[in-house]
Amino acid sequence: MVRFSSDGKLIATREHDNIIKLWNFQGQQITSIAAKTSNFRFSPNNKLLVIAEKDGVSLWNLQGKRIALLPTYSNDFRFTDDGKLLATRNDAEVRLWNFQGQQIAEFSTRSVTENFDNFRFSPDGNLLANFEEYKSKVQLWNHQGQKIAEFSVIDNSIKDMKFSPDGQMLVIVGSEQVGLWNLQGQQVATLPTGDVQNYGFSPDGQMLVIVGSKKVGLWNLQGQQVATFLTESADIQIQDVKFSPDSKLLTFIGRDKVWLVNVQTKQVITFPTGNIASNNWDSNYQIKFSPDGKKLAVVVSLDTNNFQVQVWNLQGEKIAELPTGERISISW
Repeated sequence: MVRFSSDGKLIATREHDNIIKLWNFQGQQITSIAAKTSNFRFSPNNKLLVIAEKDGVSLWNLQGKRIALLPTYSNDFRFTDDGKLLATRNDAEVRLWNFQGQQIAEFSTRSVTENFDNFRFSPDGNLLANFEEYKSKVQLWNHQGQKIAEFSVIDNSIKDMKFSPDGQMLVIVGSEQVGLWNLQGQQVATLPTGDVQNYGFSPDGQMLVIVGSKKVGLWNLQGQQVATFLTESADIQIQDVKFSPDSKLLTFIGRDKVWLVNVQTKQVITFPTGNIASNNWDSNYQIKFSPDGKKLAVVVSLDTNNFQVQVWNLQGEKIAELPTGERISISW
């Protein structure tokens, strides 16, 4: 397992010996932490490692010292979109914490805790939205755990949901369409997309990218489709898609190729990467921009159990290879 710091300066790896190692990009090991975990990430400010352990979620500095332990019985945790708070779950509540280990808020509602994967924080961390997957219902909660809105979605199921970057809109993915909703429960646009494999807002909040099995569509927030990009081969499925930090570029990945799109001109370039992940249905295809938008990191499978991260510039030149011995998840 591999994690990149969001400033692109550090890499954390974990192998089968349950040792998390911190590295710089010169290949020098900085420190190591013994932790039996399947879930760890850099904090958004890159000053801490957050590790889900048996006795709770722990916060570690980059010198390998544990500075706080957040009591929880689950190894699930996530960050608010503004990166200032951390959420953990117990049986009866979801709790918000700052990075000094102090509890900030608590949401005591079983409809949230039973579906931890089905809730989203607003970018400022002040609102929580959760959805009931098969009831087509969305609920909004404030920091005090009070329900402030509830509305039903006109679809037979909800597959996923996200806040817009400005926190003023929800994008809700149904079985055959994507809906844009305001926080008063009014649907402001309907996007007839068919089946959705992946989706996301541009960082500037002006565009929405929606991925089908073999096409990628760009939409504005008025519900108008502004571009469509198709893969050349019927057996290539798009597995991951990302905007650059300045929202000017879009990249998506297939089994052996990366597409790079200029959002304004719609110009497309491609470059081959070799096998990406594996051909199994559970393969973990991933691609991400570096924080400065000048590099791409992609997952490459050398064989069934041997993975690596490749780093490319935007001219299609490979500039680094980072080996790892197991399935990879990447984050800058």
